[in-house]
Amino acid sequence: MKRSFGALLAWFSIVAVVLQFSGCSSSIEIASRKVDHPIRIDGKDDDWQGNLAYLKEKKLALGFYDDGSSLYLCMTTTDRQTQQQVLGTGLTVWFDSTGSEDKIVGIHFPLRAMGQGQPMDRERPSVDEGERQGPEEMQGMVEKLKGQMEIIGPEKDQQRKLLLPSSEGYDAKVDLHEGKLVYELQIPLMKTGDKGILGVGLDTPGLDKNRMPQPGGEAPGGMPPGGGPPGGGMGRGGPPGGGMGPGGGSRPSLPEALNVWLHVRLSSAKVTE
Repeated sequence: MKRSFGALLAWFSIVAVVLQFSGCSSSIEIASRKVDHPIRIDGKDDDWQGNLAYLKEKKLALGFYDDGSSLYLCMTTTDRQTQQQVLGTGLTVWFDSTGSEDKIVGIHFPLRAMGQGQPMDRERPSVDEGERQGPEEMQGMVEKLKGQMEIIGPEKDQQRKLLLPSSEGYDAKVDLHEGKLVYELQIPLMKTGDKGILGVGLDTPGLDKNRMPQPGGEAPGGMPPGGGPPGGGMGRGGPPGGGMGPGGGSRPSLPEALNVWLHVRLSSAKVTE
């Protein structure tokens, strides 16, 4: 009976989050549940059943647990563009212990050859190519990820990398299962104010169209090799002279970078009337 009541309460909490996000308010609040079973950071969502709130406009689901010493986060998405962003540029999760939306401490994971703000590795697929990749190709991208994370802040320009799992209480894992990306993160629990609210932001660096290799060997910025003018070759997927963007070069369409902030109410938070 207690378990059924807990499941029902979790269901109502998830519905409340979805309704709140669908409304006009820009503030999203999710309740972190107290850990009542072991949370394995293994890139699977088995431990998160009944504790993931779906954010429709962002095409992803989020959930939180805390146990007094650690905070656990899980994000899942079946959206191919979001998956491509997370695997291609990494996801940065920001934390603000005051409950506001300031980027105080960030966790950048996963890490790969293409870092933030750097040109894309020509051996890595572009976002446009990633849209047509099958499960095996996407899984290959996961297997090439580095087993480390980057911690940003809290001081200005402060960055350091950690091998995972870390003895400091950090761990993370991302994996793909039947077309669904699962991202799990564990960090030491931060001290919050009296309300027990933690500001959490998720964003991807995005991809700079001008720094991406272009079809047909075109250099970044729309200029073909050799400095000649953009030419009238065949655009990918279109007839000669068609399917071209401004300047005559066909470029992959880039998805909008992920950017979402929410307030996480810890399980130890005092409930006020």
